[in-house]
Amino acid sequence: MHKLTQFVYYSVLLLVTLFVAYMTTVLAISPKKDAEDRGFIGCTKQLVADIGLCEKGSVFCVLGVIWNDTVCNTKVVGSGFVEWINGKQSRPWDNYLFVPKFDTADFPKTDVYDGDAESDISELHEQNRFLQEKHDELEAAKQRVFKLNPDVLTPEYEGDDTGGVAFDKMPQEFENAYLPQDIKDEADWDNEKDMEEPKNEN
Repeated sequence: MHKLTQFVYYSVLLLVTLFVAYMTTVLAISPKKDAEDRGFIGCTKQLVADIGLCEKGSVFCVLGVIWNDTVCNTKVVGSGFVEWINGKQSRPWDNYLFVPKFDTADFPKTDVYDGDAESDISELHEQNRFLQEKHDELEAAKQRVFKLNPDVLTPEYEGDDTGGVAFDKMPQEFENAYLPQDIKDEADWDNEKDMEEPKNEN
C-alpha cells in the first residue's frame, strides 16, 4: 500500500511538472498577435485588463488574476486536445501553435525604397545647403536699411498699410542717400554756390 501511494504521488508530481514545462514552452513560442485573437492571445489580453483593475500593492488580487490566466490557458490546451480527439484538427496544438494572420492595416502601404542611397543623401545635403543660403539671404535682407527715393515717393504712401513713409517724415541723414556719389557731390557744390552772398559788381 505504501509503494502504491508513493507511485501515485510521484506520478502526479511528474505529470504536474511535465504540464508546467509544456505550458511554459508553448506560451513562449505561441503567436503573440493574431487578427482573430486565437490561442492564448485572448487570455493574455484578459490578464492585462484584470491586472489594471487591481489596486496598487494588492498581492491577493494579482495572484487571483494569475490563477485565472492559468485556468484560461489550460482550457485552451484542453480544448485543442478535445478537438484533436474529435477529428476537428490534425494535431492537439493546432489551435494555439499556428501561423498568425495580420490585418492589412498593420503594414505600411508605402512602396519599398529601391533608389541609390548615396546619391540621394548627397542630393539632400545639396538641397539643405541651398535652403540654408536662402535663409541667410533672407535674414540679411531683414537687417538691411532700405533707402527710399523721394522723387518716386508720392503722398498716397503716407500712413498706408504698405509701410511707406513720406519724405517730409524721413530722417535728415536719408534725404540724399538715394543719390549716387558723383551726383551728390555736384548737388552739394551747387548748394554751396547758392549759399554764397552775391558779390557787389560796383
